Amino acid sequence: MERLDLGELNHLYERLSPEERDELLQGLLIAAPRGGEAMIKLLTDTLLCHATEELLEGVDDRMRE
Repeated sequence: MERLDLGELNHLYERLSPEERDELLQGLLIAAPRGGEAMIKLLTDTLLCHATEELLEGVDDRMRE
């Protein structure tokens, strides 16, 4: 089972809006009966999505300079 970094999870939590946090929690509750791997996959996919958004925002900011 893949391990997730607590710092990354904290960063994700701080970055998400209350609505996005609720959506993530609902997804985790749906994934829970399928086991820890399903929950980790959901968290990993969400982290990847938001990391990509941050990267693109950084590129966009640099292009505006």
